[in-house]
Amino acid sequence: MRAHPLPEARGYAEMILLELRKVIPSFLKRVDIPDRGQQTSEYMSDTHERLSDLSEHYFPKTKSPLPHPTVDLTDYDPDAEIKLVASALYPHTDRSDRDIEDRVRRMTVDERIKVLKALEGDRENRRHRPGRALERPSYRFDILADYGAFRDLQRHRMMTIEWQKLSPYHGFVLPDELEDAGTAREFESAMERSMSLHDDLSNLFQNKPLTLSPLHIESDFSCISMPEKLCTCLNCVLRHRVIPRIDKYVKRCILLLLKKQAISLLRK
Repeated sequence: MRAHPLPEARGYAEMILLELRKVIPSFLKRVDIPDRGQQTSEYMSDTHERLSDLSEHYFPKTKSPLPHPTVDLTDYDPDAEIKLVASALYPHTDRSDRDIEDRVRRMTVDERIKVLKALEGDRENRRHRPGRALERPSYRFDILADYGAFRDLQRHRMMTIEWQKLSPYHGFVLPDELEDAGTAREFESAMERSMSLHDDLSNLFQNKPLTLSPLHIESDFSCISMPEKLCTCLNCVLRHRVIPRIDKYVKRCILLLLKKQAISLLRK
């Protein structure tokens, strides 16, 4: 937070530091020492500025981003199944990682499924989590979601998330309830005024207008997740443990993943 481009964030960082030093001072000794924490903050700020400058050079800002799928599986490992099975067996053998993987490649599909079922065990609830083998494969998704769904995934799901600066240029989500109430046009008008305000202020205050964007706009972000975390998300959706609007994004992630994995198996 002390390296954040927004002065409000840096101000809150100082206030948080002041309060935390009242209870855990020994953990925070080096945060603002010039050649330690302060130097780290300056390093982070410097790399942020350099990458921002380069991104504007290669990808000039536009008010009409290129259209793309709501959920896009942009990267995955075709050998994820083999690596997952090998990782499940690794702690229980005296063989090298390469030897185990070579043996798993010679297994039949039924043999691999047998190993995965043993890894899963008899799960009686969502707190019964299989071993760390599920951390080996990873999948990267590019997601365009309304800001509320993004915040829910960002706050409650254990995955690596990178998000772009919030802006109104990806459009917005029109709730069905407003259509039913006959107030959709008023809502759209408010969103248009919000975009105009965003444009006016963006010329005056760099980085500031993002705090003025309404919560119904759509946000673009990517997430890197492991199978265990995707299963946790799906379990939460199926048990209605999260707000309904994120279920479509999580389910699309799972469906894309199954489709890609099925294609990989057919090619083999």
